[in-house]
Amino acid sequence: MSRRLLAATALISSAALLAACTPSGSGTGENASHNGSANTEQASPSISVVDAKGKEVKTVKAGQHLTLRVENGTFASASASDSKQKEIPVDKGSLSSGADADEADTTATPSAQNAGFTAANRSSTSDSELEDSDADSTASASQGAGASDENSEGASAAPSAGASDDPGSGEEGTTWTSDFTVAGNSTYEWKATVKGNDGQSHEETGTVKTSEPSSETTRTFTEIADDDTVGVAAPVIVNFSGIVPKKYRASIQNRMTVQVTDNNGKKRSVTGAWGWLPDDDGHSSIHYRTEEHWPAHSKVTVKLPMKGVQTSDETYGKKNVTLDFKIGRSQIVKASAKTHRMTVTRDGKKLWDWPASLGKPSSPSYNGEHIVMSKSADYTMTSERYGYSTPVQWAVRIHNNGEFVHAAPWSEGVQGSSNVSHGCINLSTSRAAKYFASAKYGDPVSITGSRVSLTPDSGDVSDWTYSWKQWQKLSAIKS
Repeated sequence: MSRRLLAATALISSAALLAACTPSGSGTGENASHNGSANTEQASPSISVVDAKGKEVKTVKAGQHLTLRVENGTFASASASDSKQKEIPVDKGSLSSGADADEADTTATPSAQNAGFTAANRSSTSDSELEDSDADSTASASQGAGASDENSEGASAAPSAGASDDPGSGEEGTTWTSDFTVAGNSTYEWKATVKGNDGQSHEETGTVKTSEPSSETTRTFTEIADDDTVGVAAPVIVNFSGIVPKKYRASIQNRMTVQVTDNNGKKRSVTGAWGWLPDDDGHSSIHYRTEEHWPAHSKVTVKLPMKGVQTSDETYGKKNVTLDFKIGRSQIVKASAKTHRMTVTRDGKKLWDWPASLGKPSSPSYNGEHIVMSKSADYTMTSERYGYSTPVQWAVRIHNNGEFVHAAPWSEGVQGSSNVSHGCINLSTSRAAKYFASAKYGDPVSITGSRVSLTPDSGDVSDWTYSWKQWQKLSAIKS
């Protein structure tokens, strides 16, 4: 054999040996191995915004939920927030498979608990609704808490306790859906942690705009006006101009925030919660109540960014509302049907201890915590049941069931020894005048020693008739 032929044969043998020693699957593209090798390359995860049916969209309709879908991976966690309302609690949402998301009920109640706002103008319940009370009024109280209709526009929300920028976490899924619906004419920022098919963790962010809401609007009204000073038991109440169906309440409530500071601006920790009270006279209302009383000498900022937020099938919030008010001194009244006395304590110091007359056995006063609601220097008490119409002085309304603290010169002889009223707390004229001058909206008035007690059905401002556990159940956001 020639030397040239031998060299060619050797070259072919070396190439065959080299090929035989090369591991299979080390290439890229269609020839790549999918066995988890460190050299494997996969397409990066991609996230898109989709509607409830899984169709990709560029704009989310006002009042709908925000839904994200990932390809080439799974969500480990995700969250979204309204970029125009930075202090609103971050929406942690929930994860599911794509099939589950297509069938999801977008009006389902969220699983997270949030707190958050103001008091509202509400027509007084007729005093005759509780016949055992002292007086049904035919005249309106001449002095009460100031009223404010949508105090300001363009308000930013106050920080909410426990709000976090960290994405929510849970079971992995290919679809993420917000717990709460989006406001119209806004931009939402979302971020997600995705586990890619390549086995790597990816941090993704993005934004999406929301559509213009309907021109049909719902208004909100507040009873506490800006710069008012109120008592330590004053509830924060929001009244809506129409009925808010239950399916829209959680998304509204989640946007409400309350911040409490001392007079120097230092934050104070206060435990409170929102509760939806029964609809009344064609409108819905939500109240914010603290577990205990407000800390005295505080400032409260309540923010309700309602503009563009869906409130019914046809309506959306009209304006953003902000309310700033003050909590004054702590003035607490205690009256006993057994001792026939009424005491007034201010900032922990007993100010007055007076003889009084409460409701007689046939028309008793009601045990429980009342609050000062309004007051009038001259007032006419009427009752169809007992057949009287009596003008009185220095009348302080403490419940919408007809209970007042007022001057009753006709009963001065038995004040301190006997109960003879129709449910009210009777004082002498001079003492009633002193109390009248000191009373503020939201001051607590606690009555004990009677045979009957207030219930949530006793009147429309019944916040303190609920135990704290009962009150928390009135929230639209269930834990």
